[in-house]
Amino acid sequence: MATQKAVAVIHGATLGSFVLSVLAYAPPVALAALGGVLAERAGVINIGLEGMMRFGAFFGAWASLATSAHVAAPWLGLLSGALAGAACGALLGALAVWTRADQIVAGIAINLLALGLVTFLLEWAVGASGGITDPVPMLPSLSLGPLGRLPAVASSLAREPRSLRPCKPVFEEVRGRPRVLARDA
Repeated sequence: MATQKAVAVIHGATLGSFVLSVLAYAPPVALAALGGVLAERAGVINIGLEGMMRFGAFFGAWASLATSAHVAAPWLGLLSGALAGAACGALLGALAVWTRADQIVAGIAINLLALGLVTFLLEWAVGASGGITDPVPMLPSLSLGPLGRLPAVASSLAREPRSLRPCKPVFEEVRGRPRVLARDA
């Protein structure tokens, strides 16, 4: 019985951290999937979305780190990341239209190119291949004015758009008390 309760508490903590991770990491993937849907509606099979995200993330972080002394560093990082992703999209379009390459093969090639090249560039530019790097300058917090006074908006966006601080007390409360499953009672 005690073992089952301990497993239930650990399971609750794991579930809470899992939900927080999903909420933190899902938006970029969901936006890329939306872009894939739009491309599909236009008749383009864009398998290279992951590679485009890799290039955009690397060049965005690199530009932001390279210009970290400048006040507009986060905005320059955002711009360079968007331009890198757009350049990958243009590469896919050029391969598909001018060389008549298969869109799926070209997309897989972009994914593989991004996997290898971003790893190489990360080691070259930062000296790390997945370890801890210098912090990247962040975009400023959002100021929503009167809209920020609404409880749902204020708790999710007004203070720190990149953190999930509003959700933290709920999950800490769930983690803090032992959860007894109905079948254990």
